[in-house]
Amino acid sequence: MTATIPLLLLLALQGQADEPAPLLPEPTGPFLVGTRILTLVDEAREEVLTAEAGDKRELVVQLWYPSEKRGKERPAGWRTHYVPFFATMRPLLERQYGRPQAEALGRLEVPAGTDAPLVRSPRKLPVILFSHGQRTARFYYTSTLLELASHGYVVVSPDHSYDIEGVAFPDGRLVEGLHSAERKAAADAIDASWHEPDARVGIWAKDLSFLLDRLTSRGRDKEPFLDGRLDARRVFAVGHCCGGMAALEVGLEDKRIKAVVAENAWPLPGPVRKRELGKPVLMLDSGHTTTTESLKAQGLSDAEVAKLAAGYRAEQRKEIARLAAPGWQVVLSEARHMSFSDQYQLEPFMLAPRQATLTGPDRDLRRALDHLLAFLAQECTGKHQDLLDPVDDRDGVEVWTSDEGGRKRRR
Repeated sequence: MTATIPLLLLLALQGQADEPAPLLPEPTGPFLVGTRILTLVDEAREEVLTAEAGDKRELVVQLWYPSEKRGKERPAGWRTHYVPFFATMRPLLERQYGRPQAEALGRLEVPAGTDAPLVRSPRKLPVILFSHGQRTARFYYTSTLLELASHGYVVVSPDHSYDIEGVAFPDGRLVEGLHSAERKAAADAIDASWHEPDARVGIWAKDLSFLLDRLTSRGRDKEPFLDGRLDARRVFAVGHCCGGMAALEVGLEDKRIKAVVAENAWPLPGPVRKRELGKPVLMLDSGHTTTTESLKAQGLSDAEVAKLAAGYRAEQRKEIARLAAPGWQVVLSEARHMSFSDQYQLEPFMLAPRQATLTGPDRDLRRALDHLLAFLAQECTGKHQDLLDPVDDRDGVEVWTSDEGGRKRRR
C-alpha cells in the first residue's frame, strides 16, 4: 500500500518550500560583495594537532571582496549560504543547537555573490586578515566580513583547523575540533605545550602569514583570481578574542602588517608582552566581558567589579602606549563578549525563525563596525577620523588614545 501524506502537512511543506530564504541585511558600503572559498595547504608546516605523522597544515579560507558598484537593486540570485557546505555541517550544528535551530541557520542566506568577479579598479585593494574567536567558526562573523568588503577591502577569513567545533571542507570532509569526544585520541597525541594559550595563538598567527604569502604570491603558487590586485602596503590584521591575540602576534612578527585591530583580546600573548609592535593598534573592548560576568557570579558587587574593570582598563592603556605607535582603546560600555559576532543578531531568528525579522547588526555591533571602519580608513588614507577623538562617554562609547597631538598631525 502506498503511504499518503495528509493534505494539511503537504500544504505546509509546499508553503515552506515556496517561502523565500531569509537574508542577512545589506551592508552599508558602496560595493556589492562577492565571496569564494579556497582550500590551502601549508607544505612548510607539520600539522601538530593530529596523531598522524607527516600531515601538513590545511585551511579552509573564505574571501569576501568588492565586486561591483552597488546599483538601485541587487542583481537576482546575488545570494550565498550563511553556512557554507551546510549538508556537511548539519549533524554538528544539530548537536550544538538542536534540529530547528540548525535548520534555521541552513536556510539563512547572505547578500553576496558566490564566485562573483573582483571589482575592476586601477588601484590595488587593501587587505584584511580576519581571525575568529576560540571555538567560533568564521561564518559567525559574516556581518562584519560583509560590511568590510562592501567598503572596498578584500577580507581573508580562515577557519583555524581543530580549534573550532568543526570545519567543512569543499570535498565533503568534516574535520571536527579537538573539543569533541570523537577527537580525544588525536588530542591526547598533542604536545603538552599546545595547551598553553600562547602556543595556540602562535599557530593562528602563522596561519595568517601563510595566507598572506599565498594570496600575494605571483609565482607558481599564485591565486589567479587575486594575482596582482592586492595592495601589500595596506594589509591589516583584525581578530576577536583569541583571534585578536593572533592578530597582535602576526602584527608583531610580520612586517607586511600595517596596523592591527584586536577585539576583546586580553591578556596580550607572550611575545607581544615582551616587545613593541611599533605600528598602530586599535583595542576594541566590551564593557561586559566573560571575566566581569564570572566575578559577578562569584558574588562580587557591581561596585567591586567596576573597580577591578577600571584597573584593567588602566593597565591595558599602559600596554597600548608601550607597544603601539600610536594606539587606541575603544570601550563599548553595554556590549558583551560576543557582541563582535553575529550571535545577538541571530538569537531571535534561531529561536523563532518564522516570526523573527533580521534587522541588521545590533547597536553594539554597529558601533564596533563604525569604529573599526574609521580606524582602517584613517590608516589607509592618513586622514584624521573624528570618531577616534578621545571622549569619556559618547552615548556609551569611551575613546582613549596614546596619540597626543595626533589630530593636528593628521589634518
